[in-house]
Amino acid sequence: MTVYLRKGKDTAWLLPLKVTPNAARNEWLTMSETDECLKVKLNAAPEKGKANQALVAFLSASFGLPKSQVTVIRGETARLKQVAVMAPWSPDEWRLRLSALVAGQPEWFQFPE
Repeated sequence: MTVYLRKGKDTAWLLPLKVTPNAARNEWLTMSETDECLKVKLNAAPEKGKANQALVAFLSASFGLPKSQVTVIRGETARLKQVAVMAPWSPDEWRLRLSALVAGQPEWFQFPE
């Protein structure tokens, strides 16, 4: 199981996400050894951008960042998305934060050059 986070522009990191809308609540899903992206459930409907807005709000709250630092850059109308998160964290800091959120192992998160 490996999730690849890529460096974007400036201090942005690109996160691969699979989003499930219309859930009972917003939550991170526990990862398994076959996952190649982070998984999130959202209680918003996938209509008129509501799920994307909920995703931005959920991620910004999860990471303790302003909403302006989280942007859906690919997959606006799909369940598989790529999100840019502007955070000055090192790869080691990302590994710790993500593994705590998804009950994963830090080595599951890779940062290719």
